[in-house]
Amino acid sequence: MVRPRTRDLTLYRLTGVEPTPYGMLSVLDLAKLDELEVEPRELSLAGAPALWVAGHQEVPLASWCEDAAATTGLNVAFDERRSFGLLMIAVDGAVYAIGYGQGHWWIPDEHKDHGFGIRFAVRRLDPDHVQDVARRRIGARGRSDLTLIPGGMPIWALGIEEQAEVIRRMGGRSRDLKVTFSKADERPVRLEAGVGLSMRFGIWPEDLVADIREIARVCREDEPHPALEFVDHIRPIVDNALVTRLDAQLDELLGHPDRAELVCVVPTPCLPGYAQARRFEVKIGTATQRVDELDVQLIRVRARLQAPGARVTALRKGKIRMFRDAECTHEVGDAAAIKWLEVVLTMGGRRYFLLDGEWYEIDPAYLEDKLNEIVPLFALHPSVELPTRYAGQNEKEYNIDVAEMCDGFLCLDRALLKTKFFTGNGFEACDLLGPGDTLVHVKFAEGASTLSHLFAQGVVATQALLHSDEALRRFREKVAEVSQGRRQVPEDFRPSKVVFAIHLKTGASLTPKTLFPLARVALANAARVLRTYGIEVEVVGIPAADGVLAA
Repeated sequence: MVRPRTRDLTLYRLTGVEPTPYGMLSVLDLAKLDELEVEPRELSLAGAPALWVAGHQEVPLASWCEDAAATTGLNVAFDERRSFGLLMIAVDGAVYAIGYGQGHWWIPDEHKDHGFGIRFAVRRLDPDHVQDVARRRIGARGRSDLTLIPGGMPIWALGIEEQAEVIRRMGGRSRDLKVTFSKADERPVRLEAGVGLSMRFGIWPEDLVADIREIARVCREDEPHPALEFVDHIRPIVDNALVTRLDAQLDELLGHPDRAELVCVVPTPCLPGYAQARRFEVKIGTATQRVDELDVQLIRVRARLQAPGARVTALRKGKIRMFRDAECTHEVGDAAAIKWLEVVLTMGGRRYFLLDGEWYEIDPAYLEDKLNEIVPLFALHPSVELPTRYAGQNEKEYNIDVAEMCDGFLCLDRALLKTKFFTGNGFEACDLLGPGDTLVHVKFAEGASTLSHLFAQGVVATQALLHSDEALRRFREKVAEVSQGRRQVPEDFRPSKVVFAIHLKTGASLTPKTLFPLARVALANAARVLRTYGIEVEVVGIPAADGVLAA
C-alpha cells in the first residue's frame, strides 16, 4: 500500500491577521524582506488563499571562523547561507503559518495564538503515552521543568501538581486522529504541542488543508480528555478591561523596584535556543544593549527608565534576542521582553499570573468543580474530635496536648521513619495516630502552599505504608517505641482512613469555601489518589480559643 506523502512540520495559528494575502503580508517585516530582495507570492492552495515568502541570507564570514583561525594559526574563512520559506494560509477564515528551514523566525510572535498547540494536545494526545512535558511552577522564581521519557509514560505518573504547575509544552502519541498520516491505517501520530503544533502533515495542497481543517474541528468541537483536562485549568484572561488594569498595576510596580517581585524566566518557545545562547541583545525603549548574561535587574532598570504608564507597553514592544556567537550574527531565538518576566499580582482577592507575556488565572469553573468535589470530605459530625488551639500554641505543642487530653491518640509529630527509599530525614507517617489507627495530619496554615504540602505529605506517607514492607515495619516499631509498648500496630496493618486537621491562621472557621482556592485543588487531587486505594479521607477544622486569632 502506498502511503500518502507527509512531512514533519510545525503549524501555528495566528490571530489579528486578515485572512487575505495582503493581510498576511502586512504583519511581516517588510523592510527586512526588501533588504533581502524577497518577492512574496500570492497562492491558492486547495481553494484557500495563501502567501509564500522564501529567500536566503548570506553571511560572508561564519561566526566560528575567527576563533578557529586564532586557534589553528590557519586562514579559516567560510561563508554561510541560511535559507527560509514561510507559508501563510487562510483556512475557513483563520490564518495559519508554517515555516521551512529558518522560516519560523519570520512568523510574528505577537500574532501567534499561544494556546493553540496545547488546546489541541489535551484533546488528542494519548494520556497513557506522554513522552515529554515542559511545565512552569507558579510563583517558584522562574522554575521550569522539562521531563523527557522516550518510551512514553502515563500522565498521572509524572507527578504534576495540578494546582501549582502550568503545562507549556507536551509531546507524545496521538489517539483517534484522522489526518493524512493516519487515515489509511489509523497509525498514531507523534505530536509536539506548545505554542505551535508539530506533527506529520500531508504535503499535497488538498491533504494539508484537510489536516488543518481536522485540527480546527477538534479544537472547536471536542472536549479535553478527562486525564488531561487539568492542563486547561489555568486560562488566559480575555477580558480586555481586566488586562488593562493588571498592566496598569504592573506598570506602577515597575516604577518602585523594591516593591516589584519580578523573576527572569526563559519563554517556553525559547527553551531549545537558550541552551545554545552565548549573547543576548536587549531592546526596551529606544536603547539596545548586548550582554553575555541576562538577568532581571537589566530588564527592571530598562523598564524603570520609561515614562510612567508606558513601561509595560515598552516591555511588550521591546525584544530580547539570543545569539550563539559573540558577534550576534547567528540568532537562535527571540521573544518580546515581557515574555522574559514572571509576575504574580493580587487584585480584588484573586491571584493573577504573568506567564509568557500573557495574564492568566485559574479557571473559576475549574475551582468551582474542585469545591464541589471536596464538600463531602467535610463531615457534619467528624469521626475525630479535636480540642481548641490556644493563642501562641505551635503544632508540636498542640499535638502533644491532644495525645495527653484525648483518648486513643498518640503523638507521632516529627517521629521520622527512615528507609532505603526515604533516606536523609526520612518521612513522617502522621502527626497523630488516632482511634482505629487513623492517620491524622495536622497543620496550622496561613497560605495555600502550606496546605498543598500537607496533602502531598499525606498521600506519600500512606503510599509508603501500603507498598513498603520496610516502611510498615519502621512504623510499627516507632509506635511501640513512642507508646512505650502500650500500643501495637498489627503486622497486617493497612491504612483505612486519613484525616487532615487544619487550623486557619486567618481566624476563619474551616469550611470548603474558606479553604484557599489552590488548596482546594490539592485536596481534591489527594483525596482522589487515596480513594483509588480504598482509603477514606476526612477534613476537620481546629478552632481557636473563643474565636481569638492565634499567632
